[in-house]
Amino acid sequence: MTNHFQDQITTAWQYLFEGQLDALEDILNSITPKNEIEQYDYSMLLGYLNFEKLNYPKALAEFQNLETIAQRIDSKEKLGIAFHQQAMVLRELKEYQKGLSLIQKEREIIDLDFPDDREKLAVNGYEQGYLRLLLGKLDESQIWLNDTLNWSK
Repeated sequence: MTNHFQDQITTAWQYLFEGQLDALEDILNSITPKNEIEQYDYSMLLGYLNFEKLNYPKALAEFQNLETIAQRIDSKEKLGIAFHQQAMVLRELKEYQKGLSLIQKEREIIDLDFPDDREKLAVNGYEQGYLRLLLGKLDESQIWLNDTLNWSK
């Protein structure tokens, strides 16, 4: 038996990757999440849709919703992702220090629960370095970005 929700989400991700934002919005309007995990996936895509449409306040609200859901279902991995997504939006809103604070929270989760996950380390390190660069912390930024290259190998 196929999972209709999962099929819709897979299609929605494809639309996002292809830049078909109208199609993405249409499919999201047709989806009704039935539980917290589905709501998390739905909010993630809705956040990205708003991010791509440059509606950063709505994107931030959706990514904050991810944090709430992750806390309710007690998922450290999903909580780290929620922090990362919010930091990404805050970077675009030029709220670099707030973004850095959240990306550091993500790093704490990675260090405690996923210390060998090179992909998580690389993605987090990139955002750490980029935010520090935007804050004018050039030496710190260079260290983080160089480490990111090592983690991505």
